Amino acid sequence: MNVTILGLYRTFLADAQNYPQNLNPLIRLLEHTLTYLDPSQVETSPEQGFDLAGSIACKNAKIPYTLNVPFPRYEQVWNDEDKHLFYLYQGHAARVEYYSDRLPDNEDGDRRGRAIQLKESMMRGMVDRSDLLITLWSPSMTKNFSTRLVVEYAESINKRMLNLWEMYQLKLFSTKVR
Repeated sequence: MNVTILGLYRTFLADAQNYPQNLNPLIRLLEHTLTYLDPSQVETSPEQGFDLAGSIACKNAKIPYTLNVPFPRYEQVWNDEDKHLFYLYQGHAARVEYYSDRLPDNEDGDRRGRAIQLKESMMRGMVDRSDLLITLWSPSMTKNFSTRLVVEYAESINKRMLNLWEMYQLKLFSTKVR
Protein backbone atom coordinates (compact mmCIF):
# COMPACT_ATOMS: atom_id res chain seq x y z
CA MET A 1 0.00 0.00 0.00
CA ASN A 2 1.28 3.45 -0.95
CA VAL A 3 0.46 6.16 1.60
CA THR A 4 0.71 9.94 1.35
CA ILE A 5 0.86 12.11 4.47
CA LEU A 6 -0.34 15.70 4.00
CA GLY A 7 -2.07 17.97 6.49
CA LEU A 8 -2.14 21.08 8.58
CA TYR A 9 0.70 23.58 8.71
CA ARG A 10 2.28 24.19 12.11
CA THR A 11 0.40 27.41 12.90
CA PHE A 12 -2.89 25.48 12.88
CA LEU A 13 -1.74 22.89 15.42
CA ALA A 14 -2.50 22.98 19.13
CA ASP A 15 0.15 24.68 21.24
CA ALA A 16 1.70 26.27 18.13
CA GLN A 17 4.05 28.47 20.17
CA ASN A 18 5.88 25.32 21.36
CA TYR A 19 6.85 24.15 17.88
CA PRO A 20 8.43 21.67 17.16
CA GLN A 21 7.77 20.00 20.54
CA ASN A 22 4.03 20.21 19.87
CA LEU A 23 4.55 17.65 17.09
CA ASN A 24 5.14 14.85 19.63
CA PRO A 25 1.45 13.77 19.87
CA LEU A 26 1.18 13.74 16.08
CA ILE A 27 4.40 11.76 15.72
CA ARG A 28 3.14 9.10 18.13
CA LEU A 29 -0.26 8.97 16.44
CA LEU A 30 1.36 8.59 13.03
CA GLU A 31 3.83 5.96 14.28
CA HIS A 32 0.94 3.83 15.55
CA THR A 33 -1.10 4.39 12.39
CA LEU A 34 1.79 3.56 10.05
CA THR A 35 2.82 0.52 12.08
CA TYR A 36 -0.75 -0.78 11.85
CA LEU A 37 -1.08 -0.06 8.11
CA ASP A 38 2.40 -1.38 7.25
CA PRO A 39 2.70 0.60 3.99
CA SER A 40 5.20 -0.38 1.32
CA GLN A 41 5.79 3.28 0.45
CA VAL A 42 5.16 6.60 2.21
CA GLU A 43 5.35 10.06 0.68
CA THR A 44 5.65 13.26 2.69
CA SER A 45 6.48 16.90 1.98
CA PRO A 46 8.81 19.34 3.76
CA GLU A 47 5.95 21.45 5.16
CA GLN A 48 6.42 22.32 8.81
CA GLY A 49 3.62 20.67 10.80
CA PHE A 50 1.76 17.44 10.06
CA ASP A 51 3.90 16.61 7.03
CA LEU A 52 7.14 16.93 9.02
CA ALA A 53 5.58 14.80 11.77
CA GLY A 54 5.03 12.16 9.07
CA SER A 55 8.72 12.17 8.14
CA ILE A 56 9.74 11.88 11.80
CA ALA A 57 7.23 9.07 12.40
CA CYS A 58 8.57 7.16 9.38
CA LYS A 59 12.15 7.58 10.61
CA ASN A 60 11.22 6.43 14.14
CA ALA A 61 9.22 3.44 12.85
CA LYS A 62 11.98 2.59 10.35
CA ILE A 63 9.63 2.98 7.38
CA PRO A 64 11.32 4.29 4.22
CA TYR A 65 9.80 7.50 2.94
CA THR A 66 10.05 9.78 -0.05
CA LEU A 67 10.34 13.47 0.68
CA ASN A 68 8.64 15.45 -2.09
CA VAL A 69 9.95 19.01 -2.51
CA PRO A 70 8.30 21.49 -4.90
CA PHE A 71 11.58 22.98 -6.19
CA PRO A 72 15.27 23.44 -5.25
CA ARG A 73 15.99 25.78 -2.34
CA TYR A 74 12.34 25.63 -1.26
CA GLU A 75 13.50 26.15 2.33
CA GLN A 76 15.54 29.29 1.61
CA VAL A 77 13.03 31.67 3.23
CA TRP A 78 12.63 29.59 6.41
CA ASN A 79 14.22 30.36 9.76
CA ASP A 80 17.33 28.46 10.87
CA GLU A 81 15.46 25.97 13.07
CA ASP A 82 13.06 25.03 10.27
CA LYS A 83 15.96 24.68 7.81
CA HIS A 84 17.78 22.41 10.27
CA LEU A 85 14.72 20.15 10.59
CA PHE A 86 14.32 20.06 6.80
CA TYR A 87 17.96 19.07 6.23
CA LEU A 88 17.82 16.48 9.02
CA TYR A 89 14.76 14.68 7.67
CA GLN A 90 15.83 15.16 4.07
CA GLY A 91 18.94 13.22 5.07
CA HIS A 92 16.84 10.37 6.53
CA ALA A 93 14.58 10.06 3.48
CA ALA A 94 15.00 7.00 1.30
CA ARG A 95 14.47 9.30 -1.66
CA VAL A 96 14.07 13.02 -2.28
CA GLU A 97 11.96 14.00 -5.29
CA TYR A 98 11.88 17.52 -6.70
CA TYR A 99 8.67 18.36 -8.53
CA SER A 100 10.46 21.02 -10.55
CA ASP A 101 14.20 21.31 -11.16
CA ARG A 102 14.01 25.12 -11.40
CA LEU A 103 13.24 27.89 -8.98
CA PRO A 104 9.74 29.30 -9.48
CA ASP A 105 9.52 32.16 -11.89
CA ASN A 106 7.17 33.13 -14.63
CA GLU A 107 6.73 35.82 -17.21
CA ASP A 108 4.75 38.23 -15.04
CA GLY A 109 7.23 38.04 -12.16
CA ASP A 110 4.81 36.45 -9.70
CA ARG A 111 7.36 34.17 -8.05
CA ARG A 112 5.25 33.52 -4.92
CA GLY A 113 2.19 32.62 -7.01
CA ARG A 114 4.27 30.23 -9.13
CA ALA A 115 5.75 28.65 -5.96
CA ILE A 116 2.25 28.01 -4.65
CA GLN A 117 1.20 26.48 -8.00
CA LEU A 118 4.22 24.14 -7.94
CA LYS A 119 3.49 23.09 -4.36
CA GLU A 120 -0.17 22.39 -5.10
CA SER A 121 0.68 20.42 -8.27
CA MET A 122 3.23 18.41 -6.30
CA MET A 123 0.65 17.59 -3.62
CA ARG A 124 -1.94 16.50 -6.20
CA GLY A 125 0.69 14.21 -7.74
CA MET A 126 1.40 12.72 -4.34
CA VAL A 127 -2.32 12.00 -3.86
CA ASP A 128 -2.53 10.49 -7.38
CA ARG A 129 0.30 8.05 -6.63
CA SER A 130 -1.11 6.91 -3.30
CA ASP A 131 -3.63 4.29 -2.31
CA LEU A 132 -4.46 6.19 0.87
CA LEU A 133 -4.15 9.81 1.97
CA ILE A 134 -3.49 10.25 5.68
CA THR A 135 -4.44 13.78 6.62
CA LEU A 136 -5.03 16.04 9.58
CA TRP A 137 -7.88 18.30 8.60
CA SER A 138 -10.91 20.03 10.03
CA PRO A 139 -13.41 21.62 7.62
CA SER A 140 -13.90 24.41 10.17
CA MET A 141 -10.34 25.59 9.44
CA THR A 142 -11.09 27.56 6.32
CA LYS A 143 -7.78 29.45 6.35
CA ASN A 144 -5.63 26.40 5.65
CA PHE A 145 -6.00 26.68 1.90
CA SER A 146 -3.44 24.08 0.77
CA THR A 147 -4.76 21.29 2.99
CA ARG A 148 -8.33 22.10 1.99
CA LEU A 149 -7.36 21.90 -1.72
CA VAL A 150 -5.65 18.54 -1.19
CA VAL A 151 -8.65 17.10 0.66
CA GLU A 152 -11.09 18.43 -1.94
CA TYR A 153 -8.94 17.01 -4.73
CA ALA A 154 -8.73 13.60 -3.03
CA GLU A 155 -12.51 13.58 -2.59
CA SER A 156 -13.04 14.53 -6.25
CA ILE A 157 -11.08 11.47 -7.42
CA ASN A 158 -12.58 9.18 -4.74
CA LYS A 159 -9.21 8.64 -3.05
CA ARG A 160 -9.37 6.74 0.21
CA MET A 161 -8.62 9.06 3.14
CA LEU A 162 -7.84 8.61 6.79
CA ASN A 163 -8.39 11.87 8.65
CA LEU A 164 -6.70 11.79 12.06
CA TRP A 165 -8.33 15.01 13.27
CA GLU A 166 -10.66 13.36 15.81
CA MET A 167 -7.85 11.21 17.23
CA TYR A 168 -5.62 14.28 17.47
CA GLN A 169 -8.36 16.18 19.31
CA LEU A 170 -8.74 13.35 21.84
CA LYS A 171 -5.07 13.82 22.81
CA LEU A 172 -4.57 10.09 23.31
CA PHE A 173 -0.97 10.34 22.19
CA SER A 174 0.13 13.37 24.18
CA THR A 175 3.13 11.78 25.95
CA LYS A 176 6.54 12.71 24.62
CA VAL A 177 8.41 10.71 21.99
CA ARG A 178 11.83 9.45 22.93
